[in-house]
Amino acid sequence: MPPNAAGTPGPAGFGPAPYGPGPYGRGPGYPGMGYPMMGMRGRMRPMGGAYLRRRGISRTVTGAVILVIGIVITVGTYGAASSSATGGAYYVPWGLIVIGGLWIIRGLTMLARSTRLP
Repeated sequence: MPPNAAGTPGPAGFGPAPYGPGPYGRGPGYPGMGYPMMGMRGRMRPMGGAYLRRRGISRTVTGAVILVIGIVITVGTYGAASSSATGGAYYVPWGLIVIGGLWIIRGLTMLARSTRLP
C-alpha cells in the first residue's frame, strides 16, 4: 500500500499505527481482546473467568430483584383488590417477571461458563 500524505503506510488521513507491527497495527480494542471484536465466538475469549463470574453474579442478583419487584406488585395489588368491597382489579407486571426470570437464567449460564474459563 502506498504511503499516505504523512509518509506512513495506511489510508490517507491516518497517522502511524499505534497498536503494534503491521501496516494497520493489531486493531482496535483493549490488550488481550480479539480483533475483530467477536465476543465469545470461536476461539477468541476476551473475557476471563473472573470477569464473567462477577458479571454472572451481578446479572443473577439484578434479575432476582426485578423478579421480586414484579411479584410484590402483583401480591400487593391483588391484596388491595380482594379486600375491596367492589372486588377491584389487580395488576400483574408480567414483563418484570419474565425479564427477571430471563436475567436469572442468563446469569446462571454465565456462572456455569465462567468455571470453564481460566
